[in-house]
Amino acid sequence: MLKIRQTIKAIFGSILVFASSVALADSYLGISVGQFDSKAESLETDFDKSTSYILSAGKRLNEQLATELSYFDSGKGGDDDDPEWDIYADGFSFHAIGLIGSSLYAKLGFTSYDVTLDINDAPCCGITGNIEESETYLSYGVGALFDITEGLPLKLDTKVINTDGSDPTNVNLGLQFNL
Repeated sequence: MLKIRQTIKAIFGSILVFASSVALADSYLGISVGQFDSKAESLETDFDKSTSYILSAGKRLNEQLATELSYFDSGKGGDDDDPEWDIYADGFSFHAIGLIGSSLYAKLGFTSYDVTLDINDAPCCGITGNIEESETYLSYGVGALFDITEGLPLKLDTKVINTDGSDPTNVNLGLQFNL
């Protein structure tokens, strides 16, 4: 009886190892740093670019298609006009990625984010304090991968969030860890 249990455990363990390796095949993790550029046309201001970062996980479905889920933090941008404004956003994106050859891609999906707009001095435009919003918008972008070593490409990526007028843009450079 003990031998049968050990055999069943060994078979079950082998199945788990195989299943996890299949699940991770063609998967990747990424980290990147870049610049987030946002405008607020309704407030007639152009915020300073801020340093942003992105953490991503993706799965290549075949030679031409992949999916990616990412978290981004825009960093804190602002302007020096009167009144002074600060803007901060963070959120998640999900994209379908069309691969063009081995190094170029285009992506299309959705970005859901929380944005906080702080007014730092005198009230303006009938608005005082903070404005906080949560939104989901269509997003798109293009990018390129540059092999620096096997399984660790350098990733240059841009994403535009198609909002109602401001269309924030994130351009970043990072590493993609192929699993």
